[in-house]
Amino acid sequence: MDAEKVTVVYVDRCEEGQAVLLLGESAEQMEQFRLPKKLLPQGVSDGDYIRLAISYDADATQKAAAEAAELLKEVDG
Repeated sequence: MDAEKVTVVYVDRCEEGQAVLLLGESAEQMEQFRLPKKLLPQGVSDGDYIRLAISYDADATQKAAAEAAELLKEVDG
């Protein structure tokens, strides 16, 4: 599994506390998604490009799986 994926994202606009971001290789392939504006680095605004890094958190995944298994044990008795 890749440790981390990094991609460049275009900040299309910010509205109602949300940043509207565009991701894609070309205008025809652009995908739009939103993030809370407060998650963007300070000073980023409409028309800027940012780098978005996404990584898998194995520790958090394992912890959540263990907690879910424990809850199931409690329910099943």
